[in-house]
Amino acid sequence: MTRLLRALEGQTPGGSTGRPLSGVASLCRDWLSELPLKVVAEWLHEDLAEQRRRLSFDESPTGGALAWLPDGARGKPPRRGCLVFPAGEAADRLCFQEAALRPVASGALRPELRGFPVQFELNGAVQQVAAAHLEGSDFLGVRSDHFCGAWRKQRGKTPSPLQVVRTEAPCSSIAVSPHLPGELSLCTLQGELYLWNVETGLRRLHHDRDSLFFRDPSPWRWSEFSAHPQVLTFADHTGLKGLDQRVSSHFDLFKVGAEADCQRGERLVLSKYLGPSEPFHHLVTLTFIHPKFSVFVLDERFPLVPVLSWEHMMQRPPIYAHHIPAGPGQHSHKVLLGAHHSQEMLLLQYSGGHSLPCQLQGAPQKLPSIKECLPHFPTQVPVRQSALSQRLSVPTAGIAAALGQKEGIQTLLIFQLSQAGDLFYQPLLPKANGDAPTDSEPETSVAGAVVGRPCQDPISPDGAKTTCTPAAATLYRRWLRSWKRAAPPTLYWQCPPATLNQGCLFAHREPRDTEGASPSSLEASCRLRGAMREEQLFCSWGDESGVPVPPAPQLPLGELSQRLEASWAGDWAAWWLERLGATKARRQQALREQRRRAKRRRGTQSLSGSFTSSTSYQSELSDWSGDGRAPRPPPALPAEPPSQAPPTLPAASQGDSQELLSSQSLSARGIPHERRQTLRRYLAVLDQPPEPPEEPLSASQASVRSSQRGPSSSQGPQPKRARMGF
Repeated sequence: MTRLLRALEGQTPGGSTGRPLSGVASLCRDWLSELPLKVVAEWLHEDLAEQRRRLSFDESPTGGALAWLPDGARGKPPRRGCLVFPAGEAADRLCFQEAALRPVASGALRPELRGFPVQFELNGAVQQVAAAHLEGSDFLGVRSDHFCGAWRKQRGKTPSPLQVVRTEAPCSSIAVSPHLPGELSLCTLQGELYLWNVETGLRRLHHDRDSLFFRDPSPWRWSEFSAHPQVLTFADHTGLKGLDQRVSSHFDLFKVGAEADCQRGERLVLSKYLGPSEPFHHLVTLTFIHPKFSVFVLDERFPLVPVLSWEHMMQRPPIYAHHIPAGPGQHSHKVLLGAHHSQEMLLLQYSGGHSLPCQLQGAPQKLPSIKECLPHFPTQVPVRQSALSQRLSVPTAGIAAALGQKEGIQTLLIFQLSQAGDLFYQPLLPKANGDAPTDSEPETSVAGAVVGRPCQDPISPDGAKTTCTPAAATLYRRWLRSWKRAAPPTLYWQCPPATLNQGCLFAHREPRDTEGASPSSLEASCRLRGAMREEQLFCSWGDESGVPVPPAPQLPLGELSQRLEASWAGDWAAWWLERLGATKARRQQALREQRRRAKRRRGTQSLSGSFTSSTSYQSELSDWSGDGRAPRPPPALPAEPPSQAPPTLPAASQGDSQELLSSQSLSARGIPHERRQTLRRYLAVLDQPPEPPEEPLSASQASVRSSQRGPSSSQGPQPKRARMGF
């Protein structure tokens, strides 16, 4: 388990975990399902919300994880330098790559890598690299989520780590002081600002969980140094403040509001100190929601009033910024802005600030991105072409720039790092009518291999479109071959099934000798080997003595025993659902359905009985209906010698009674249909002669007489049966 967890920690946050994750799931599947579903759902909801927020704006790589350390005296274009960038699948290796700047025939610069990079393995993914040059040495600050390190790089020597600190809350920014060597500043997501000196350690200067000017849910914080060593800037998405350590006070430097003429909905995303060009200037970038101005240059001496403003017009907010001060004979400072997801890169130029007022130099220029070099690669099969397109579309992780000069003309070499570990470069040359650089045979270096990368239809000063040079095409093919060997396309790669090795469960190998074994175990071992050699059963079914009989359980089964029994029977899923209470509602619903069906069956029987009674009642009514037919006589009884003949009515009286009881006569008199049968029975009783007194009969004769007498032979009015609806 320890090995699997360590393997998981070494994976990238959004990358494929593969075997480690499947191994953890296999080892933890018997208790992982016992976690409360409500807690797991809350964790899943938080993670999905964070991933959705990062898709729109990811704050973790703010500042960039790429730095260029030039060698030589300051103020002159260097001939060589050192690139500092992360490498590895988890971006947890810090690389120092020496490179020399060589001019080509067109006057542009091309980097040539020298030797292999010096690598240091860290405890987390590198999120930001900040650098400053002091006293002939370069000091670096490297930030990961919970670890921050300070490094020192001297010319011709191996980089040396100075100190590493760990923060409880994730770190959001790191800055290196341009005034004092070995001094840095840190900000955490809990609103804490620390001043870090490699000799004295950490010292907290500010702590405030709330945002500066208005309520904002993001915990992102940022800090930079200023013109004075004891004054630092502290920013969040609502604005920028200056913190003075000497008097423990602060002053407002920038607000996202009416002071900067910003529209509602914008947020501050980056603040950078522009000390190499002007000691009192700061750069502030904002998000884009149809803003009037999105990039500002501020002066500490005139807070809340920007001295310059731009419209960057980028699709995504710029979270990388690199400042190039004006060189000898030049008057314009250059600022590079880079976006994370869209790979956009913008070049801004301005002049003034010290003795002259600040003013813009031309319009912002959009530079080619990494994914725009795909049409210049050789055509591949569809699967590999799709994998190559995905590789080139990975978000960027940082930008940097190197200055060069040839025959008094200043050139730029821009580096761009992707999250996949590819390092690209493109050279820029100034136009003929000014010092604004333009594209000229851009090229690229990818993780130690040099390749060319032309721009996407770049326009030269004379209006003609440049094409991919043969040298750049050769470099493209070289990079493609190295990429095929190092990183094969994993578009259709599937994770293999999880396999477990039980050898790691036993710490030591069990002894194989059987010197101390009992005779019974030796006999059993010999029988087992013989049965395996002869491919027979070790214990026959007839040998009941050899089959162990499990003891009968004396106590009720516990939860573990029930679970094991259900698993052995193959019904573990149903047992688990019943344990969680998922089948209780199902059983209740089934019981309700059963009771409902039983009630429906009982209701159907009673309804049929009512229909039967109604049918018999209608049949009786039909017997007495006024259709002119006489009622059917009752079944004849066996002939008996009558003791006395009953008197008979005259024919005239019988005809009058039948005419009286006819339906037409009854309806003519207004007697309702429901009372006609009662009237007929009443008249029939009145018309019958009185019965003679019966002689006492024996019990046998009475039983025979009762059996022969039907229900219709009874005299007198019959009780009316229930009729449906009445």
